[in-house]
Order: sequence, then structure tokens, then C-alpha cells
Amino acid sequence: MDSKAIRDNGLLERFRAYLSPSDDEYTAALKSGLLVVDTNVLLNVYRYHEDAREDLLRTLEAFHDRLFIPHQVAVEFWRNRDATIREASSAADQLKNELSGLADRSRQSLSRWAKRAGLADSRVQELHTILDAAHDRVIVHVEEFSDGGLDSAIDTNRDPVLARLVAITNECVGAPFHEDEVEQHSREAQRRIDERLPPGYEDADKSGLAPHGDYMLWRQILDVAIARPMDIVLVTGDVKEDWWRREKGQIRGPRIELFEELNRESGHRLFMLRPASLLERAKGALNLDIRQDSVEVAERIDRNSFDRERQRYYAAPALYPVVKLPDGRKGDYLETLIQMTEIARDEPGYEQFVESFQEAFPSITLASEARRRIGILASLGLVSFSEDRVRLTETGERLLEERTLEILQDQFMSRIAGASEVRSKALSLPRDELRRQLREESSNGLSPTQAALILRWMEQLKLV
Repeated sequence: MDSKAIRDNGLLERFRAYLSPSDDEYTAALKSGLLVVDTNVLLNVYRYHEDAREDLLRTLEAFHDRLFIPHQVAVEFWRNRDATIREASSAADQLKNELSGLADRSRQSLSRWAKRAGLADSRVQELHTILDAAHDRVIVHVEEFSDGGLDSAIDTNRDPVLARLVAITNECVGAPFHEDEVEQHSREAQRRIDERLPPGYEDADKSGLAPHGDYMLWRQILDVAIARPMDIVLVTGDVKEDWWRREKGQIRGPRIELFEELNRESGHRLFMLRPASLLERAKGALNLDIRQDSVEVAERIDRNSFDRERQRYYAAPALYPVVKLPDGRKGDYLETLIQMTEIARDEPGYEQFVESFQEAFPSITLASEARRRIGILASLGLVSFSEDRVRLTETGERLLEERTLEILQDQFMSRIAGASEVRSKALSLPRDELRRQLREESSNGLSPTQAALILRWMEQLKLV
């Protein structure tokens, strides 16, 4: 056999997807590659304060004709623009209201303490004056960072931010798919969701065609990579695992499958950056005067956006869904939930919580499945997710202290969607008839699978 037939080009040649790009490679990609920005990057322009906004806009501007906005990004930008503006413009007012409430409660607490301590009225008034002055100073600083210009930005004719974006992205927005292409790509998007191939499967629970959005974006990136002979630098605040490769909670780069697919179709490399990393790296690569405060603002906004996504992932507007527990049918639900809740006792970071959960329940091998199973703790009100940490609620602390089934019974009945309906049937019907109805008849929008799962929970929690 010819030795050339069994020799390849070396250990690195066909495995570049596993390599961490060097600083020089990032710099080269930013100097000569095509910058592709996701929807959240454009919407962040409304979320940043004035200085950070200007730094982000100047960074995008510096790429000139090397900036590309996929059509899917433009569609999602316009769908979410108004809500983002309302959220950004109301944030300062909401904070001021919360601070005023805190100030009122502080004055009341001070007055109660003064009565118990027998403090003279003049001294009480002096302390109230100090407290009021401190509150007023904080409000002044909050207003300094507030962007009053956003109040009128809903009107596109009076939106200076939009005017800048329109100028910067002129001739940079990709064309939409033709109708037959939409149908073809929707089929491929659904196939990937069904087979859990990136990107898009993390959005499988969204309604309508929304789960296909990430693949549509990806397909448009592939198409432009084929058409233009340069590496791709994708900037996104999306941190879901169907975009990023993670190890021990740390982002290591794009998913191997995405890097290899783009390289296979176009011959180019895929680089991925978070918005804060773009600002940090563009400062040196493009010789831009980017304030360090702007980088920190971008990092904070990224974290806050991640928290909002996680809350949407785990929460419903009123009642919550239920999922299987890690130990399936054989496990003791009370002990399993106590074990799961115990992991949150030290307020771990979210990714650390996921890893610890998988260590405790090794049968759950996929991080995405672990996150789904963890959601039951939020559904039952045992933990909360905020500021990238997992914290016990008062109910969670009470469960760990008292370890009683009654706590779970109360939480299940008050918080789980469909629990009341299923229990009502369970208490009034013979078990065979109950199972038949749950299997054959929809109850308040519950699928037969979900109804059967609720019944199994109720049996384990001794509610039926």
C-alpha cells in the first residue's frame, strides 16, 4: 500500500476547530475578516449608556464594507426594537421608584428605632436629613446615567440611535431567502432540532417558526462565507450551548460542528466573540479609542441578558411546566428534590450548578438536558436564578431544614400548570378511566404526555 494513502497532513491540519485562536489570529481576523453581528448586538446599542453606545457604534463603523447583517438579524431587530427601547427607557424610572420605596422604609425603621432608644426629636430630624440627602445624591447620579433621548425613540423619525445604525449598516444587510428556499431551510432547521444538531435546538420549545430562526441566521452566514473570500467573525450575546463549545462552564469557542461546517462549505475559519470581547479586541486590532468602562458595561449587559434568557427558559407567565426527575420512576421524589436543592446551598455559579448536578446524577450526560431537569427547582419555587448564580429561596431553605413532603405538595399544587385539573379527575374517577382520559383527551392544553407526568408526580408526592 502506498504510504501516502495512509498519511495525512499532520495532527493540526484537519482539527483546527479544536484550536484556541491566538491573539494574533483574532487581530488578523478583525483586520481582514467579515464581521457578522447578531440581533442582540444591534439591540444593545439601546441598552448601553451614551459613552458605551458611541464606542460600539464607532467599532461597527470601522469595519465599513466588511460589516454584514444577515437578513434574519434585521427581521429580529425590528421585531424587538420597540420592546428594547421601552425596557431601556423605563429602567431608570423603575430604579428611582425602588430607591424611593427603600428610602421610605428606611425612614420608618429609623423612626421606630428612635422611639425605642428614646432619641430626641431634634436628633431624629437630623438623621432623617442625612438619610434624605444621601437618597437625593444617589438619584442625581442615576439621572446622569439615564438616557432621556430614548423616551421619544419609539418614533423612528426621532430616534438618533436608529439614524446612526441605518447609516452604518447601509448596503450591509443581506437579502431574504426566496420562498422555496425558506421551505427548504425550514425542513433542515427542523431536522437539526430533532437530531439536536447546532444551531437552534436550544430554541425547540419556542412557538411557531421561531425555533428555526437560529438556523436561518446560520444559513445566511454560510452563504456569505461562500460568496466572500474571508474569515467570519460572528459577534453574539447568545450564550446557549448550540452556538458555543464549553468546558467546565467556560466558553472555548464556536461549536466544533459549526466551525467545520463553515470551513467545509467555504474554506474559511469561524471566529466567535461576545460584544465585550469585540470592544476589547477591536481597540488594539483597529487602533480604536475604546473606553475600558464601555467594555465593562458590555460585560454587565451580557450577563443581564443571559439572566433574562434563563428566567424565560425556566419560567412561564403564571404556572409552570413539570419535567421528569433524574432518577425516573424508581427514585424517591422527596429525597431526589432535596438532593437537587442541596446543590444550591452555597449559591454556586450557574454553570457550576449544572456540572455539580451532572456529577450527582451521572445518567444525565447532556448539559442541555441537565438544564431542563434543573428547571423543576424553579418551577417549584425552591431556587432562583439571578446574576449568574443559583440561590435558595425561603421555600428551598425550609425544605432542606424540615425535609417534609407537605412543602412539596403545597408548591406543586400552587405552581404547576394542570395540577388542579389532573388531581380533580384523579379524585373522582377510577384509575383505569383516569388514565384513559388523560391518554385520549386534552385537558386545558395539556398534552397526554404532560398529563401522565403530572399524575406520576402526584402519586409520588402522595397527592392522589
